[in-house]
Amino acid sequence: MNDRDRQDGPQPPPMLILGRDQPDVEDTTPEQVRRQQEQAQREIEQQQLLAKEEIERDRARTERELNRQQAEIDRAQRELDKHERHLRKKMSQQGLAQAGVPLVRVSTPPRVRSTFGNSTMARVLTGAAVVSVLVTGVLAGQVDGDPEAVASFVAADEERAAWQQIGLQLDEDTSAHLAGQKVDLIDGVPATLALVDAAATAYPLQNSYYADSLRDGVTLVLQDGVNPVNALTTWTSLRDGTDYAVSRRDVERLRDTALATSPLAPIAGTIALGALLLLLILAWRARAWSSLALVVAAAACGIALVAQLGASTPVKVAAQAHQSALSAAGDATDLIQRDLETAYRLRNSYRSDTGYWTDAQRLEDLGESSGRTAYVQARTELGEAIDTPQVYAAGVAVSRAGQVVMDERAATVAAARADVVSSLDRASLSPLSLALGALSALLAASALAVDTVRRRREKDTA
Repeated sequence: MNDRDRQDGPQPPPMLILGRDQPDVEDTTPEQVRRQQEQAQREIEQQQLLAKEEIERDRARTERELNRQQAEIDRAQRELDKHERHLRKKMSQQGLAQAGVPLVRVSTPPRVRSTFGNSTMARVLTGAAVVSVLVTGVLAGQVDGDPEAVASFVAADEERAAWQQIGLQLDEDTSAHLAGQKVDLIDGVPATLALVDAAATAYPLQNSYYADSLRDGVTLVLQDGVNPVNALTTWTSLRDGTDYAVSRRDVERLRDTALATSPLAPIAGTIALGALLLLLILAWRARAWSSLALVVAAAACGIALVAQLGASTPVKVAAQAHQSALSAAGDATDLIQRDLETAYRLRNSYRSDTGYWTDAQRLEDLGESSGRTAYVQARTELGEAIDTPQVYAAGVAVSRAGQVVMDERAATVAAARADVVSSLDRASLSPLSLALGALSALLAASALAVDTVRRRREKDTA
């Protein structure tokens, strides 16, 4: 074979030369196939999601268009009815109806009811109405205080009254000892210590610091040969402690806790009434049977809230009366302490006040109690006995007259406290509110369920 024959025959593939670019070979490994399948699956899911969103948009657009067309049909139907009535009236006036002239009534297709029962907005509003009405009934009934909170309030209020009595007895014992008189004893111990032990037994949860300090301080004040300055300085500190042991603010805080109502009740009531109003409007526009049921539900919810507001009024009145009585008792015991400290030259602010004992405005803290006259007389004598050996004896008379005033104030506080507790018992409307809330929720849910079933049947028959 010559060289020409070799050139005309089939040519062998070219020799592979290292470093020269060659076409890529398709990667058909299992890993590459898996990645291609996952990519194809993601593209399919994305296309399905886009198609579903497009279908939802078309459905919403179609529904709005149908509603708009239905509104136009209803408006045209009303116009036709109005025109027909006008023609009938005109023909009756002209006597044509009696002459047998027929009226041609325009035939219109049956009205298509709104898809109120099947729309997403209706379902959301229905759920909001049912839940909020039920929650409103429950929250509106929570006006009676928690039993533990009420018990804590009562115990603290009684304990404060006991500490006030201890403070007044301390005034009398200190003044009597400095005046050289015999200190009252109960079971062989000074009356002040006996009252402290009785309070510690009756109220085990009291602050033990003030009780221990009072026991130690009274022993110092009533010891024989005590320096009057040291005795009065200790008495002032112990007297302040009787007010701090259970302060007025502590009692007020516990009372407010016992009377606290849920702050969500007005919010839940507003949501319930608003949701029911919206449902009522939509139901009326859709000519749904739930209209009447929702009216009853809204009325029941309103009755529950109004009844609850009316029931809470006596509680607020009783709480305000207790606040006034508590403040009056505190003002009276402060006045007694202030008078004794001024007479014993322990209050610098009143030493140069020559009109302190004649200022009638200071006596307003006594109120109109039955012991007012006796206290004013004893107080006048105390002011006249300053800087004389008889000042401590006059202080004993002021302490005893002050106890009469405080007994009356303590009785007023106890009566106000009892009124607060009894008003809480009378204000308990939990069963009524819960029943009305449950009835409202049942009516709303039942009526809307009936509408939904009826519309499905109409759709099937159509």
